[in-house]
Amino acid sequence: MQRFFFHINFTGKFITALEGVEFADLDAARNSALRAIRELAADSLAARAKFTLRSARICSEKGEVLAEIFVPEAIREMIPVDLL
Repeated sequence: MQRFFFHINFTGKFITALEGVEFADLDAARNSALRAIRELAADSLAARAKFTLRSARICSEKGEVLAEIFVPEAIREMIPVDLL
């Protein structure tokens, strides 16, 4: 198991994770980030709240950015981006 840190990028605000989460590999961490972004988008829509999340960065324990998932990529399967 590897420890990954999810740093969240909102419009005008960046939140750095202090605690990591263990996953088998980067693909598992990436899938978790995709699900989290989709859940946050769905919650925001349901609440009719402004959605300011831009991306989630998956980082190593050393602080290296291993992947960055942008909102359009995450919600593409739910809502075709050309409709946005």
